[in-house]
Amino acid sequence: MEWYYLLVIPVYLFIDSVVSYYRLNNIYHKYILWVTTTTKVNILGEKSALKSLIRHAGVEDSIFPDAQLIGYGQIATYRCSVLDNFPSNRQDMAAHTSRMIEEALGVYRDRMWNAFNPLSWIHALIFLPTTVISYLGIGVKNIFAKTLQFIWWFIAVSISVIQFTYPNFTRHFLDAILQGLIR
Repeated sequence: MEWYYLLVIPVYLFIDSVVSYYRLNNIYHKYILWVTTTTKVNILGEKSALKSLIRHAGVEDSIFPDAQLIGYGQIATYRCSVLDNFPSNRQDMAAHTSRMIEEALGVYRDRMWNAFNPLSWIHALIFLPTTVISYLGIGVKNIFAKTLQFIWWFIAVSISVIQFTYPNFTRHFLDAILQGLIR
């Protein structure tokens, strides 16, 4: 395996982030046009794409309490989801929608930069279990994630100490495994 095959991962992450950024930015411009003008824009067709891009960025849906007068002196109170009510031209809902989209655009810009940032890759390697658990959508603050992270650090330190103490150990160990698989 050639070393340049390792560039496939950052190139994929970069392209994924660029495509997601431009798709979301296009939806955002359509939404702003829809909210601020009377120009006919097909924004409702972008609802599923917006939901997908916001979730892909890892941005939480804004849910806020709302109340409406329903008549006869009664008020209905409920919790509003911004993504479920997209598109909405209500001022408070539009502000929440814009904030979420701008936050997701920032996430995609950061991902584009971090795709080739060596410090980001070192951080991802050090915190590999947490990175994988976060990618899978599982909470990273639970005891399972912290235990896996501790085990990862223990294994990494153990391998480093063994490699430092016995420099040829890893090569001999891998050769022994490969010889066992071949037979």
